[in-house]
Amino acid sequence: MTIVISEIQQQQLTFLHIKVEGWLRARDYVAVGDLLNHWPYRCNQPALAIVDCRGLTGWHWRALYYDLIFSLRYRHCFAGFVVLGNRRWQHWGCGVSAMIMGMPIHYCNSAAKAYRLIHSLASGRD
Repeated sequence: MTIVISEIQQQQLTFLHIKVEGWLRARDYVAVGDLLNHWPYRCNQPALAIVDCRGLTGWHWRALYYDLIFSLRYRHCFAGFVVLGNRRWQHWGCGVSAMIMGMPIHYCNSAAKAYRLIHSLASGRD
């Protein structure tokens, strides 16, 4: 599993780009939590994020439980997500996560659309 978090500045907007590749395990959520806890602005202001899941091949069953815990623990750190994916189950997961986190989470399968959606979220046009 590879998880890379970077900060992107584009057209006066700063957001996180989270790239996920491989098979997601429970311990990966702990690693992402550690990365977020050491992020420079550490949730001082809720962030927008694009989560690129095109390289995500699946979840270990225990990771689903940790996804729920992670969502509840870090939901105050985010204002919304755009999930860039290429599988039907990723699209389905966005709907479930949006209900749990109580924020807009959009799914798309093109990088250009992901950037348009993140700018739309930033301007309040959910």
